[in-house]
Amino acid sequence: MAQKLHYPLKSNVFEFFSAEQVDAIALAIWNIERGDDMIIGDQTGIGKGRIAAAIIRYEAKNGLPTIFITEKATLFSDIYRDL
Repeated sequence: MAQKLHYPLKSNVFEFFSAEQVDAIALAIWNIERGDDMIIGDQTGIGKGRIAAAIIRYEAKNGLPTIFITEKATLFSDIYRDL
């Protein structure tokens, strides 16, 4: 997964993400590469914003378009922080 996100080769993804986030990111990337979708329905506080930020990074690094839609304008600053 670190290679897919273009992190340094010696980086440890667990420095940045929890185990649950790593699973969700890996599954999302797997689905993206197969043309499938994914819904993340975790409870509050699990880190869906960090997962979204990782997917945005993946898409940006691979020349894929990204659309981010949120209910509240304040969440744009949250996603920017997580990026």
